[in-house]
Amino acid sequence: MVSFIIVFVVGFSFASMGRVHEKVNEARSHLRELGVKRPDEIVVFKKPPEGEPLYLSLFRPEGGAKGATIIFFHGGGWLGGNPKQFFPHCNWLASNGYGCISASYRTAHEYGTSPLHAVEDANDAFRYVQSHQESLGFDSSYLFAGGGSAGGHLATSLVTYSGHNISPVSPAGLVLFNPVIDNSSDGYGYERVKFLGDEFSPIKSIVSDFPPTLILSGSDDVIVPAETIYRFSEKLSDKNVATSVKIYSGAKHGFFNKDPFFVDAMHEISDFLERVIGGTETRMATGQPRAI
Repeated sequence: MVSFIIVFVVGFSFASMGRVHEKVNEARSHLRELGVKRPDEIVVFKKPPEGEPLYLSLFRPEGGAKGATIIFFHGGGWLGGNPKQFFPHCNWLASNGYGCISASYRTAHEYGTSPLHAVEDANDAFRYVQSHQESLGFDSSYLFAGGGSAGGHLATSLVTYSGHNISPVSPAGLVLFNPVIDNSSDGYGYERVKFLGDEFSPIKSIVSDFPPTLILSGSDDVIVPAETIYRFSEKLSDKNVATSVKIYSGAKHGFFNKDPFFVDAMHEISDFLERVIGGTETRMATGQPRAI
């Protein structure tokens, strides 16, 4: 991964771009069924050698913009998934004055690639947005990153992972839903990422300048157990990272995508963004995250 972004305009085949438009139309149809507003624009940010272009789904802020944008990465175990997972979340945030972006990235089922390629794509997506905010229609002093499950790993890896020509970036803050942050033999995905070493596991790679972080997870999550979240938040606290954690009682993996948790989670995100922007986000008190 290089430290500059090349915008691919010339060279897309009509068939390749046609497949992108097919996916967009499918997503828009799905959103109409849910009553969710479609993205304001779809922008290609990268053309990987393995297949179809990667794109950003843009939701521009409505009303009085609050000067912050967040880019989300969907879940799916680095195997699959779809950016439309975060369309409802982006719709909610845009209607409340925040810019929001849902990014695609290479997955094993569609591109035959490894989790490392997904980390590279997330880094490229963030850098692209960072250097093209004005032309994309965002005027933000604060660019956040977030994601769910494997997407939470990608958002965290923006800060923690350095290797294979990938250099860390500096989001204003992280919003993590049941994030995959332990890739050890006791965590998730070990067999697929063990060749990358401990540094691929965010819980083992916390840096001193880690940004303010919000973690929302469930007490009944068996993929990312609450105990893993406890250990991660304690390590962040030890580094004096401004950390807010909420464990939802009875919630399972992926809880944040649906009621009765969706609206509360969105208010937690909005409050967190406002605290970071206002400079009032402080380090959490010592101890385990609360379950509600």
